[in-house]
Amino acid sequence: MRITHYDDNLLLRFPLRYLVLLFLISLLSYGVEKPNFIIILADDMPYNALSYTGSPEVRTPHIDSLFEQGLACPQAYVTHGVCAPSRAGLMTGRYQARFGYETLSGSPSHAAKVDHGVDINEITIAQLLKTAGYTSAALGKWHLGINKKYQPLQRGFDHQFGFAGGGGPYYDPKTRSHGLIRNGQPAPWPEGAYQTDLMAQEAEDWMKSVAGKPFFLYFAPYAVHAPFEAPPELIPEGKHPMVGMMKSLDMAVGRILKTVEELGQRDNTIIVFLSDNGGVPKVFEHGFTNAPFRGGKATVLDGGVHVPFTCYWPGKIEGNEYLGIVSSLDLLPTFAAAAGISLPNDRDYDGVNLLTQLQRKQKADKKRTLYWRWRNGHAVREGKWKLVWEINWGEFHHLRNKQNLKNPSPTLRPNPNDRFSSLYFKPQLYNLENDPSESKDLSSQYPEIMERLKKKLKSFDAIAKPLSKEELAAWPQP
Repeated sequence: MRITHYDDNLLLRFPLRYLVLLFLISLLSYGVEKPNFIIILADDMPYNALSYTGSPEVRTPHIDSLFEQGLACPQAYVTHGVCAPSRAGLMTGRYQARFGYETLSGSPSHAAKVDHGVDINEITIAQLLKTAGYTSAALGKWHLGINKKYQPLQRGFDHQFGFAGGGGPYYDPKTRSHGLIRNGQPAPWPEGAYQTDLMAQEAEDWMKSVAGKPFFLYFAPYAVHAPFEAPPELIPEGKHPMVGMMKSLDMAVGRILKTVEELGQRDNTIIVFLSDNGGVPKVFEHGFTNAPFRGGKATVLDGGVHVPFTCYWPGKIEGNEYLGIVSSLDLLPTFAAAAGISLPNDRDYDGVNLLTQLQRKQKADKKRTLYWRWRNGHAVREGKWKLVWEINWGEFHHLRNKQNLKNPSPTLRPNPNDRFSSLYFKPQLYNLENDPSESKDLSSQYPEIMERLKKKLKSFDAIAKPLSKEELAAWPQP
């Protein structure tokens, strides 16, 4: 009978190799950090308010560095021309028309009374990231619902500092409540402090307090929304306060970047900078415009919705410019992909994961379709073509007075079918590739394109939350 002799070393060798392999895999898994995310959202910032975008009035070196060292996206848009609905689209990755949050909120008392806020069934970036162990902070302006159920701490954020509604004062008014809150409770306003500086300090302190954890910082100061106020030392003699406001915002961004560097997280943090909509005409004469685009805040022209946008992730996203069409809707799916999170499959997302495109692994999408709609008008962009369909306010007020109607509540949405009536001007067609200022109407030359884009707008209406009887009755009948 043959006797088999076992090599004791051989018996140990295979288990040992297996254990070493498992150990190495665990080390690699441990070493792959989840990236942090920072959104820096300016408020009502004119397109050319940055020195990077051509400002003749102010230098913004810290913000510029995000564009110069990151990947600038010159074809970037937000989903709306005013604050609240624009932020709703950004925060959910879905057109706000889907859940009926398409207007401003009106006064805080009105918003509270009519319960105006982003539907609680919508999932925010913070709620999605929380499933992967992230901690999140919302600093500054919220504007997604004044009632408690809509506030940041109820929408996935772990920390909040700022204002429950559409913003607050730049300095403590002393004669009335300033409205500053921290985690749902009234917060003191340090003597003489400027609001943008307060938000920057809170950002520094919070990031340091969560060091070692993956985090999401939503930094949305009121800057540079009216009223136009800034520390006197930042306003050159004879210049508009917007100069000082932009300087202060840039300094705040510098403080955030410095803190990220000090925490050793520079290469592990995705930072996105953008504005919630275009600038207001009040500052155009002072050198702060939306050039080269026409229009401004509250319009569906590019001056209202085409914004400066950059994505900064050292070593991961490189290059000078990404020329594909980008939307603020894309932030949620892009962050989810970077964090290794699958999107919920119980709803449709309108944003797309941009990582493969920004990292040059996929061809830039220059033919993408984007939509806009609200009481000032409707628009759709398909590649280089854009259809703009604006309301005729003169006819609106004529019919309203004739029919003895009050002005509609600020939270009531208009009937999109009225586009085909005298309440709206004739739709216009622009080739943005040759005419970024939307100055040459080509509708008569390309009727087939006009009809195609009209049909697309109609299909967009179909995904929107149905209008209420109150909304249908509030607007004049053409």
